[in-house]
Amino acid sequence: MSSITNRLHEVNGHVHIPLILRTDSRHQIYPSELNDDRRQEIQRLCAESTVRPVFLINGLLTWTDEERWMVLKLIATIPNASVTVAEAADPTDLLGAVVELMVGTSDPDHCGRGHRAAVQAAALTHPTEAAVCASRISDRLRELGVSGARDDPSVSGRQGGAAAVLRLTKRNHVVLK
Repeated sequence: MSSITNRLHEVNGHVHIPLILRTDSRHQIYPSELNDDRRQEIQRLCAESTVRPVFLINGLLTWTDEERWMVLKLIATIPNASVTVAEAADPTDLLGAVVELMVGTSDPDHCGRGHRAAVQAAALTHPTEAAVCASRISDRLRELGVSGARDDPSVSGRQGGAAAVLRLTKRNHVVLK
């Protein structure tokens, strides 16, 4: 894996913001290139690192649904990984970072992607705590002024949001930690 360069990656005219991994050195990972071999290489690199791996996911809301899901699954498989949303931000857990990245309705595409990413992160990292995660996601949507969050059965209250997290958990056969 090569060290980071500060360049963006363009695929079909769309600029991709890379996933950044900080271990003993910095690495740039493009979600569109995240295949089985690359995932295994990243897992090995993290396991062999003398420092706690930190993933910078500031491009999460620009990635396709498939790319985002692959990145979230990868990070969830690294037991000691932390996640951050900015270079200077304090690392946190995967769900915390994704919830922090969520945006309001001024950008409907990113708002929807943020909501889906939060539900996915919850299903991957806290599959037995669906109601708590759903409440956290709903609270963040309300904080961002997403008024429809109260009426949306996938995020409203503990029951609706928990059901969305549980559905995703079961559909993707998430293994309990």
